[in-house]
Amino acid sequence: MSKKIKVFYDYTCPFCYKGIRELQDILPDYKSVEIEWSPCEAHPRPEPARIHSDLAAQVGFYLAENGLNIKKYNDLVYEAYFENHQRIDDKELLADLAEQAGANREDILALLAANKNAKKVEDSNIEVWETLAIPAVPSYAYDGNVVASGGGLLVSISKVAELFKFAANDK
Repeated sequence: MSKKIKVFYDYTCPFCYKGIRELQDILPDYKSVEIEWSPCEAHPRPEPARIHSDLAAQVGFYLAENGLNIKKYNDLVYEAYFENHQRIDDKELLADLAEQAGANREDILALLAANKNAKKVEDSNIEVWETLAIPAVPSYAYDGNVVASGGGLLVSISKVAELFKFAANDK
């Protein structure tokens, strides 16, 4: 059985920004647990949003699938959006950030021009909001167990750590 926890998050969500940073702190304690990064949208189109994160999520899926540095990319996108107040729906910016995470810049621009991973983002949105009926992100899923944010609150890192401990000890 794979010890893989699926992490759902949105690049424009302040709770996700904080939650992913907290997650990075506990990961060294759970080296036997793999992360499946699943970016989604807290406000999928056509829902109104200040900035839609679907393009950033498409790049996130590409990096994860190709074994590139998705953690670094996540950090760079959050920094661009929350600290530098940049538009993470800008394809050129996303290509620059992905390049810093190990991707070929031209490959990213081609991916975004063709909207190649749009279906993956849509599928992630459906999984998190409809199939699992998670109330908010960031949220974490392992083998039918879900630890989710909700009610305007970020899920505590101690609850996330409990899920990781369970996964690490699962036979």
